[in-house]
Order: sequence, then structure tokens, then C-alpha cells
Amino acid sequence: QIPIDQSTYFYDTPGLGNDTSILEKVEKQVLKAIVPVKKVEKRSFVLLKGQTLFVGGLARIELVEGDKTAVDCYFSSDVNLRKVIVPDANNIFLKTLNHNLLRPTSKNLQSLKDFDIYDIVVDETGSRDIGVNGLGWFSLVGANQTIRLYVPKDVSFYTTRSKINYAK
Repeated sequence: QIPIDQSTYFYDTPGLGNDTSILEKVEKQVLKAIVPVKKVEKRSFVLLKGQTLFVGGLARIELVEGDKTAVDCYFSSDVNLRKVIVPDANNIFLKTLNHNLLRPTSKNLQSLKDFDIYDIVVDETGSRDIGVNGLGWFSLVGANQTIRLYVPKDVSFYTTRSKINYAK
């Protein structure tokens, strides 16, 4: 309680939750892995058509159409990233979820039904960010591609021109 005048007070609260954040959908031990406690270092990959990148057992990005693209990933260092070829990606992802093969994996995310799937058409060239609310973001070089994004049900994402300049 913070007094404003003799009859008015301001109440400071510890914060409000965000229902569309992954932080509201996972267990406490998963939170410890996805909330960075040190500087987030860029991790880089190249995705070819037919390849996907797992972000622990929490999210996934896939190049569905278009030329190969460099993808810089900005997630906590405690979040494992793994690139796989798409024809068997769903089975590999399910195995990852069910056997906790990548860190972190949530008990709340055990099947593809627990995820929303979005196709993002990048119809321009240049750097583009795709972020997952509460988890982190991907920065890629767009060149008329279709990117498929898997995020937990009801977790929001955004896409925008990159905020960090892409270095070739």
C-alpha cells in the first residue's frame, strides 16, 4: 500500500499473468529452464525445405516452402535445440515429448493435439522475427517462404521485421 494522499492509496502487486504466454502453461521446473538467468546467446542453424527445428519439447519451426534460410535462435541456454528432417519429424517430436529427450519437456504437452499449428507466409525478402510469447524468438532471412510454427495451445506468437540486424 503506497499513500497518494490522505484518502487514496496505490497498491503494488507482484504482477499480472499473461494467459497467452507459455509461462502460464508449464510446470515450475520447466519455467526454470525457459526463463534466462544469464545472457541469451544466439544459436544459428540453416533450414532447408523439409527440415524442422525443435525448441525443447515446447515448440517447433519448420521450413515448408521456399529456399533454405539461416535461422538465428534466441532462447535460454537451458533450452535444447535440435534440427531434424521433416518426413519423420512428427514421430520424432512425439518420442521427444513422451521420453523427455530434449530439455525442457512439459507434462502438459504430450501429443500434437496439445499444440496449435500456424503456417506463416513470408512474402518479402529480408530479416524477419518469429517470437513465441514467454519462450524466445527466431530470426530468419525471409525470401518468399512458408514457415510452419508449432506452439502450445493458446500460446501467442508474433512475426515482424527483425529488431536485431542480421549479420552475414
